[in-house]
Amino acid sequence: MTWYPAISYTMQRAITQRVEPSAFNGPYDGIIHQLFETGNYMNCPHFLRPGVNEPFWYEVQEVVPFSPIFFLEIRALSALDSVADREKADLQTRERMVKLVGQSPLRVLHGVSAMGPYLCFYKYDKDHPELGITPSISLVEGGASSDTTPRELWNYDVMNEEGENKLRGIAEEVKRACSALAF
Repeated sequence: MTWYPAISYTMQRAITQRVEPSAFNGPYDGIIHQLFETGNYMNCPHFLRPGVNEPFWYEVQEVVPFSPIFFLEIRALSALDSVADREKADLQTRERMVKLVGQSPLRVLHGVSAMGPYLCFYKYDKDHPELGITPSISLVEGGASSDTTPRELWNYDVMNEEGENKLRGIAEEVKRACSALAF
């Protein structure tokens, strides 16, 4: 299955024109709505004040008990080229994971950091807290400094089959976990 044509068109336009990060909000809004139909889920976009250096992000909530089950943060494609921007994105994604995991009814909370079309997948398994948030932070030695968030972490392109299948697979896993909950 592929994304709706409007999603593909607007994502490709944002990539080729290398426009501001908000150009990716529309395509990701479409993707979230395609993955989590609104009958059982509420897709909650979070807008931040202008000038605040945080990403636009979505939180998907199950209608009952109206708690977070998945999130996706969106950053500009240009952030992928900056060690500082990747580190900040990773830190903010991990902070959001810590904030939301206690509110989630699911045993496993999934989150995604998007830089343009490139995705890094995060998860936290409450049954195995010793594993922490994956991917784990690993130091990659690089001359005088260490890059703890190599660009290879964002190794899935949502516009190709592998990236789309990975994101769809996680959405299906989340929906199965939601349907198994007893309220």
